[in-house]
Amino acid sequence: MLKIGIIFAFSMMTGMAWATPQPGDFVQFQIQIERGAGVVERSVLTRTIKSFDEATNFFTLEERIEKQGEAPTVQTHSVAQKQFPTDQALDQISLLCETIYHGVIEKIRVPAGEFETCAVDYDNGSWSGTVWMGKLPISPWVKVDARNRKGERQLIEALSFYY
Repeated sequence: MLKIGIIFAFSMMTGMAWATPQPGDFVQFQIQIERGAGVVERSVLTRTIKSFDEATNFFTLEERIEKQGEAPTVQTHSVAQKQFPTDQALDQISLLCETIYHGVIEKIRVPAGEFETCAVDYDNGSWSGTVWMGKLPISPWVKVDARNRKGERQLIEALSFYY
């Protein structure tokens, strides 16, 4: 179930980064899933640019999930360079927050620091909640707070980053 929630929350993240990514850039998220009756699952997701192939213009992106009490799982993906927007594209998030995204500019604090974000409410039929978008390497999502139809809550916050 954790994997499904993570896939949902990060499905739109691939292809977003702070400027042109470089090998070694990473962002780390703490994930908490509350299933009711006091059941809480905690994990850490680290997304790292491992390499860049100049011949194909593709990055190798590694996603490592560390869940309490379990061995880490690691997946790698090839991501086209053109899927990573420039600083200017990320600046557009703030400029277009209210008009295009129908969001609100909010300054928030997460474990990775304080960020100016665009808070956008969403409902995709399975999950509903708020996503706070800002400037982070590899992913614009600074925080996600969502609930599914069963009442389970998923809280994802940027924990650390490097670019």
